[in-house]
Amino acid sequence: MNPSPCPSRARMAVAACAALFLAAALALPAAAQKPKPAPKPHPAQHTVYQLDYTIRQLRGGKVINARHYDLLAREASREATLHVGNHVPIITGVSTGSIQYIPIGVSITAQISPGPHGAVLDTHVRLTAVGSKAAASGADNPLMNNPVPKGFSAGVTVGVIPGAAMTLATLDDVTSNDRYQISVTAIPQKP
Repeated sequence: MNPSPCPSRARMAVAACAALFLAAALALPAAAQKPKPAPKPHPAQHTVYQLDYTIRQLRGGKVINARHYDLLAREASREATLHVGNHVPIITGVSTGSIQYIPIGVSITAQISPGPHGAVLDTHVRLTAVGSKAAASGADNPLMNNPVPKGFSAGVTVGVIPGAAMTLATLDDVTSNDRYQISVTAIPQKP
């Protein structure tokens, strides 16, 4: 018996379909194993802090004056600054009539940087006030009426403890029995 040409064509078609099916079945797992591209990294998010500064004036251990100053600072960003006050004229030359203006008030600078154990605050606080008049000789001397500026400043670098009041400095006033205390609370803000 001779096999007919039709069955061999059918067998070939079935074999070709089986081969295509097998090739497709083998290719699917190989395609599934291809590594997916890495997700795009998000830019580093840096925390924004509300910095609440308090400057207390103490006399005999009791607070007689307290001032509060707030500013925002972003970690790993440029310096945040705050200045409250005026510029007071000072006569610097009697014969020339030269006048120089000096800043009076409170200046605060703050910069927060990432550190190995958390954020680090680098800050400088300066308080300048007008004291008594200058003691110059001669009633007609214009320098006699110049105010004498007095003040203090403190520069501190400290690790941030979020939400906790941190005393940065305690300073004695050299012209009185008053003491000044500078503290700051760093409060992380929600993004």
